[in-house]
Amino acid sequence: DLFLVRQAMHPVEFKVVETDPGDCCIVAPETVIFCEGEPVKRSDEEALDTVGYDDIGGCRKQMAQIREMIELPLRHPQLFKTLGV
Repeated sequence: DLFLVRQAMHPVEFKVVETDPGDCCIVAPETVIFCEGEPVKRSDEEALDTVGYDDIGGCRKQMAQIREMIELPLRHPQLFKTLGV
């Protein structure tokens, strides 16, 4: 998850990579944040988060429905506008 910290009107975005204890946490004013290493460039981070249809296996029927309901109207909006959908 990402969260934003505003310091002197300058927002800084952080990404949670580890929590102690457990998998879930709440970031509150008293939360201690450790920053290590070099900042990650947003373009590098977005490239790592790319998930495609090839990453989902065993759901052919559901994938066909998703493509029909979501992808086709986005790729061919004029066709769906003509049909009144």
